[in-house]
Amino acid sequence: MIVGAYKAFDRAMLNAANAAVRGWNFVTGERKEELANKLITLATISSSVGAFSLHPLIGIPHSSLALYLTHLIHETNSEVAKVEREALEKSLKDMDVEASKGDYQMVSAGSLAMTLAGTSFASSEKDLPSKVFYGSLALAGLFSAASFYVMRSEENPPSRKNVLSRAWEKTKEIASRARDYL
Repeated sequence: MIVGAYKAFDRAMLNAANAAVRGWNFVTGERKEELANKLITLATISSSVGAFSLHPLIGIPHSSLALYLTHLIHETNSEVAKVEREALEKSLKDMDVEASKGDYQMVSAGSLAMTLAGTSFASSEKDLPSKVFYGSLALAGLFSAASFYVMRSEENPPSRKNVLSRAWEKTKEIASRARDYL
C-alpha cells in the first residue's frame, strides 16, 4: 500500500516536472538541465544559509563541500542531458541515461525526506538559529528534489528565444506589415 502510494506520488511529481520544464522552455528558451542546475544552486544557497545560521565554523566547511558537490551535479546534469539529446536525435534511448534517471529518482526521494525532517524539526525548535537551520535544510531538500525530478523529465525541443524576444519580433513583423499596408 505504501509503495503504491509512493508510486502515485512520484508519477504526479514527474508529471508536474514535465509541465514545469515545458513552461520553462517556452518562457525562457532554456533546456531542462539549465533549470535543474538553477534549482540545485538554490538548494546549495539555502543549505549554506542554514549552516551559517548555526555558526561560521559550521557554515564554512559546509558551504565549501556544498559548492563542490553542486559543481559535480552541474557537470553530471549537463553530460546526461547531452547524451540524452544525442540519442533522441537518432530516435534511440541511451540505457545509461535511463539508468541515471533511476539514480535521480532515489536521490529525489531522499531530498523529499530531508524536507519532511527539516520541517518537523524546525517546528519543534525554540531558538531562532536552529529554526533557520532546519527551515533552510527543508528548503534545500525541496529545491534538490525539484532539480532531480526536472532531470527525470522528458527532453524538450531545441532551445529557442525567450517569450519576450519572440513577442518583440512578432510585434515588429506586424508593424512592418501595417506600414506596408498603409
